[in-house]
Amino acid sequence: MTATVAAPPAAARAGAIPRLRPGEWATVAYAGGLLVLGLPNVSGFYWTPKAALLLIALVPGLVALTRLVVVRERAAIAAAVFLGVSTLATVLSPSPLLSFVGLYIESSSLLFVAALVGSCALGRGLSAPAARVLGSVVIAAGVANAVMAWLQMSSSFGNGVFERFDGRAPGLLGNPVHATAFLVGAFALAVERLQSRDGLPPGARAGYLAAAALFASGVQLTGGRTGLVLLALIGLRALLRIGWRTTAILAAVAAIGVVVASATFPSDAGAASRLASSGGGSIGSRLDRWRTALPAIEARPLLGVGTGLYRRATSPHSTVASALAFGPDSLYQDAHNLVLQYAVTTGLLGLAALACWLALAAVGVRGELVWFVLFAGLSLLIQPEFVGLTPVLALALGAASTRPAPPPGRWSRPVVIVGIVVGLVAAVALVRADRLFDQAARWRTVAAAHRAQDALPMWPEPAAFTARLEHAHVAGATAAAARASARDAVQAARLAVRRDPSAPSSWLLLGEFEADAGDRAAAMSAYRTALRWNPQSGTAFDALAVLAAERGDHAAVRHWCGHVRELYGKVACPSRS
Repeated sequence: MTATVAAPPAAARAGAIPRLRPGEWATVAYAGGLLVLGLPNVSGFYWTPKAALLLIALVPGLVALTRLVVVRERAAIAAAVFLGVSTLATVLSPSPLLSFVGLYIESSSLLFVAALVGSCALGRGLSAPAARVLGSVVIAAGVANAVMAWLQMSSSFGNGVFERFDGRAPGLLGNPVHATAFLVGAFALAVERLQSRDGLPPGARAGYLAAAALFASGVQLTGGRTGLVLLALIGLRALLRIGWRTTAILAAVAAIGVVVASATFPSDAGAASRLASSGGGSIGSRLDRWRTALPAIEARPLLGVGTGLYRRATSPHSTVASALAFGPDSLYQDAHNLVLQYAVTTGLLGLAALACWLALAAVGVRGELVWFVLFAGLSLLIQPEFVGLTPVLALALGAASTRPAPPPGRWSRPVVIVGIVVGLVAAVALVRADRLFDQAARWRTVAAAHRAQDALPMWPEPAAFTARLEHAHVAGATAAAARASARDAVQAARLAVRRDPSAPSSWLLLGEFEADAGDRAAAMSAYRTALRWNPQSGTAFDALAVLAAERGDHAAVRHWCGHVRELYGKVACPSRS
């Protein structure tokens, strides 16, 4: 096994396709797929196919980790300890199933932690030529994401894959913040390629400069304020590495990319406009949200609440300040900060194991992939993890190591083959089930909704969708049919509550449908439970004020309306009589 080193081999410098082992090609393809893969006929356009890829690569990654543990590599041992602590936190969590699989279209769970440590171990198995190919795949994926950002902003397509998010382009990662982080990392990687003064094929330098301009334009279109700041930091670093002439050209082409994108699609949602108009309010509002993590850590300091259950632990501590900043019924599903995320979900033991793993994995790393990991990974301090990016960062971190990886043992191949088959079956089942959910949303038939609900038994969202669809059939139906639909809507909402009792949105839905079905006591109970999981829910406050007004309890109306006006100011309360 050839160790990963900073300098590319001669074949790679000459532009020839290196001879890699099949496993290395598979690992590189896995990383590329996470960065670009999307499916238009599933509910989670970008999340579902990437999550399916994680399932397929899960066992091979854990086998690679086991090989490293057997030879007593310290970083691998720390990664295994982190996975072990996360597993214990999941087993002891109040909702082990949700902790194991994570929330729907969210990237935090025990499976996700296993994918992270496994991806890093897979990266450790890449040779120097394979690591170089991985860098080329990252740059190609960056080009694809930037081009997609331009297509999404052009409004030339109507499919959901091409839709914008708050006026910003999500690229092929499905969310502008993840697209920004990735494009910044790809920009840093392209800059590293520019420092090679010999061995570049003809036109390669111009190609990397063009890619850098495209990446900068993509950052503008994705609206990443911090992305522009990081591009400037990369330019300052380039000044020390590639000289002022090339750096000046780089700065010029990056500025042209930003200006052209801004001029083509003028919008307040662009990165430059958002950066110019932002003050300290954005960070201040995040601090308000992050403060809710402190009592959650105090409540379960050692092992946390369980991987993937950040919202469950923190939402009961929501404050008026955080509600005013983000909206009373808007909650963080993820900490938007790697440290707080794992402090809350795996406890201080898990956080310590994570820190040890990352610190030991960073020892001895070098080469171009280091800067991709560093600049793209900085987003994890202010943004959530993502199934399509964070595992690639872990894989690139492993590939940047200069330590030789142990050869595969005789036992590993059959285990890997079986693991791939099992993962493929699970991946197909996930894609099929999410396709049923997409069909239910498109067709809006109760039968399709029930099929999706049964195919995704671990998550409340399909059941909540079924409840809304059943409730929609109440209007215009005969009296008997309306009563049946109302009863079915309540049953589906109760199912959503059972699947995740900590979700305030499910309790709000149940309260609404119980009230419409005429059971005011059950509705009040549901709304009060919603307030247990989100003490600042404006929807629950208003609904309880409505119910109090209906029974003539004026003191209760004043009480609940006081909370409403604390959040919304001078508004009509209750909203209906």
